Amino acid sequence: MPIPPDPPDRILAWRQLLRVGNVFTAASNIAAGFLLVQRGWAPADQLAWLAIASMLIYLAGMALNDAYDAEIDAEERPERPIPSGRIDRRSAFAAGWLLLGGGVTAALGAAWASRTVAPAVVAGCLALTVVMYDGGLKRTWAGPWAMGWCRLLNVLLGASVAANLAEEPAAWKFALAVGAYTVGLSYLARDEATDVSPARARNAFFAAAVCFVAALVGLLAIVNEYRLAVPRYAWGTLLIVVFGAIAVAWTHAQRGPRERVAAIVGLLRGFIVLDALAALAAAGWAAAACVLLLLAPTLIAARRAPMT
Repeated sequence: MPIPPDPPDRILAWRQLLRVGNVFTAASNIAAGFLLVQRGWAPADQLAWLAIASMLIYLAGMALNDAYDAEIDAEERPERPIPSGRIDRRSAFAAGWLLLGGGVTAALGAAWASRTVAPAVVAGCLALTVVMYDGGLKRTWAGPWAMGWCRLLNVLLGASVAANLAEEPAAWKFALAVGAYTVGLSYLARDEATDVSPARARNAFFAAAVCFVAALVGLLAIVNEYRLAVPRYAWGTLLIVVFGAIAVAWTHAQRGPRERVAAIVGLLRGFIVLDALAALAAAGWAAAACVLLLLAPTLIAARRAPMT
């Protein structure tokens, strides 16, 4: 089918290819990492460069993901923009490489503004991991771990303007927590669009549960790092309830692909909630509220352009 000539249809197709709603979860990772090392929103120019870099690299990953997966999507998800003929595969590859180059260039801007090479190094590692994941790792046992590494690096990209990133334990702890959360989510998402046996679904959940517990430990370590006035048992209870709810949701989600997709979408939005907790620890309630506000554009952008 030729690409539709109607501009609104073409815009929608690109929104669906790039999964624009997800990009704000990348920005929230940057905000959390930045706040954990800077304890505030300044210097704003450095934060802006980092956010642009992260969002462009994320969008590049989405475009390259579908470009590499065109044959698989033709069988499993024929409604996607490339197999449905709404976007040419070569155009998707071109957009992906251009966005990736733009993201690395923006990271160079952050390196120049902060007078440190760390943003460029971390962004380069992130871009390389994205390409390796999209190019083949996602179809191997290492796929979930590569995706976790991407999110870990994204948090560290936000923290990379610190005077010495190696001496920022809170940023590293949170990056590890987000990475663990991502690995768990990736195990659940591997068969999101297909019917799977109950045994396979349970195995994926058990693997994810271990990762979620590791993420919980990392988050509680941040609370301890900052010695918050909030009682630690209250934070622990809250997070245990959150991950318990995720477990219940996944048990329900084993009923079919549609329910599993809904669970994955909820977990993707959970990145913003986790990042808001880190912002609360680092810079207070106002900063946490600002990060949570990213849920609004996430929900708006996801209309008619699914997050998965």
